[in-house]
Amino acid sequence: MSKYEITVLARQELSAAQITTLQEELAVIVTKQGGTINKQENWGLRVLAYLIKKAKRAHYLYLEADMPAAGQHELSRLMGLHEHILRALIVHVEEFQEGPTAVMLAKQRDESKAAEYEAFDGGFDVGGDQGYRPRARAAAGDIE
Repeated sequence: MSKYEITVLARQELSAAQITTLQEELAVIVTKQGGTINKQENWGLRVLAYLIKKAKRAHYLYLEADMPAAGQHELSRLMGLHEHILRALIVHVEEFQEGPTAVMLAKQRDESKAAEYEAFDGGFDVGGDQGYRPRARAAAGDIE
């Protein structure tokens, strides 16, 4: 059996439950064709570089599947017929990548940076009519 990376772009109007259902449907198709799913990831709603079927955004789904070539052709055919799928890409690979994909690592890194930013107070006080001003560095007793 061959190893495939499958990336699917789904319509932006779909809810989280519908996206999960679509991902499960794709997994069922792969297993019916005699394959197995190694990894499933939901990359979330992302902005497209250009319009695809009048859509500016799409939900990105990623699957790693081990299946025969005939199963890959059937999966490609069924994804082309599915009304919620804008585009799909199936790539044959020699080996699967260990751990999360680069997109998931970037997403986790962005979330941790956002949490750090939220925790940082900026070192500025609101000074009434004067707007923002730097916080005094020394204690009141230290200044002469």
